[in-house]
Amino acid sequence: MKKFLLLIFFVFLLGRQVAFGQSATNIYSTDFESGQGLWSVTNGLWEWGAPVTGVGPDAAHSGTNLIGTNLDGNYPPNASTMLKSPLITLPPVSGNQQIWLRFYYWFDFHAFFNDDSARVQLSSNGAAFQTISSYAIKGSGATAWSQFSVNISQFAGTTIQTGILFTSNGSSASVDSGIYLDDFSIEVLDVPFFSPITFENPDELLKLQVTSGLWEFGVPTDIGPAYEGNACAGTNFNGNYDVNSNTCLELPEVLLTPTPGQTPFFSFYHYFDFHSFFVDDYGVVEISSDGGNTWSELSNQFFGASEAWTYWGTYLSEYSGQSIKMRFCFHSDISSASVATGWYIDNISFMGVENVFVPTHELSLPLIAESITHAGIVFSSRFVDPVAVQLVNSTGVCVFSEVVPASAGKNFVSFSTSLHIPAGIYICLLNGERSGFASKKCYLSAL
Repeated sequence: MKKFLLLIFFVFLLGRQVAFGQSATNIYSTDFESGQGLWSVTNGLWEWGAPVTGVGPDAAHSGTNLIGTNLDGNYPPNASTMLKSPLITLPPVSGNQQIWLRFYYWFDFHAFFNDDSARVQLSSNGAAFQTISSYAIKGSGATAWSQFSVNISQFAGTTIQTGILFTSNGSSASVDSGIYLDDFSIEVLDVPFFSPITFENPDELLKLQVTSGLWEFGVPTDIGPAYEGNACAGTNFNGNYDVNSNTCLELPEVLLTPTPGQTPFFSFYHYFDFHSFFVDDYGVVEISSDGGNTWSELSNQFFGASEAWTYWGTYLSEYSGQSIKMRFCFHSDISSASVATGWYIDNISFMGVENVFVPTHELSLPLIAESITHAGIVFSSRFVDPVAVQLVNSTGVCVFSEVVPASAGKNFVSFSTSLHIPAGIYICLLNGERSGFASKKCYLSAL
């Protein structure tokens, strides 16, 4: 078959990534450095000050001071006490604006009975307090400070008071350090749902939620580098995960409006090392289509060790057009002899979804070709990722476009036999979520 004439130019790696900017307006915030302020307590126990060595966290989340349940020792049995914020008036919101409550917490509850807990509650315009999160903080998260975030936009335009309700059972043998809070804020956010979530920029983290401690965002120290860049999410960056953990890293809700001609696709990279003797420690991805009221397993349960960063992905065809939530849930058993490094997540991606903000990296490769009727584009990639492949003529018109599930190595995208592309100069554009195109050339080839 006649070969096509082509001229390969050098690679222009444009790295065209849309810049992030902090898009938050502060309504109320405190870091507890200057005192307890107008925060009040029912039934005692809560204290303000610096943490005591050997009792709770080694340090506050930021600065020196925090607020917690008995800074000098364990909480007592039969506790039922609430820490209440000042009255806070929320503004109305419009468009894409949302109001989010966020704070950092460290906790260590007795693990055996697992019935000591903390719940985040809220009162609007003087009404009774109601629980605003779909879960209670339970178990043990004593290895790390974690972020709590919740969307409270339904209370926009009202005056609220938030409360942290802590309760313990009646056994004096089942008490522990308690729960500590720091860096409390309520903000109006006008940020999109990012994809991929790379954990590199603060805007990506604003709406992430940790249900019962353990998960951290930042630079890992025990497993080597993150999959890409510097940061990722993980279950304790400074040692093994804790026993009796039942904790999830939850993504904000997203509407899966499919891009025309595409099917929503979800993927991530992960590294895991779970104690394997009893096979009781595991991670699993869960999905909800009813706002988080019920959850079902989307992935298999991950056991044992991955030994390296690995890729996992799936199509979300049955959820197309629905609002969904996703979360990464980790469980460990009660035995202190069966812990390990844990679970690390990076580059969480949604593809083929219209209302997801996808900063792209673009590889632009000029080429000259004769008239093409039955051929394809060849390119190379270092990653297993969906890639949008486009052929654009000299006037800027796209004459071919397709999203392909690229593999690591050489990839071939075939043109339709009915497609006729006139002779001319074209730009081959490769758009993906990472700048890892290894291709030194993007060229046309006969089949």
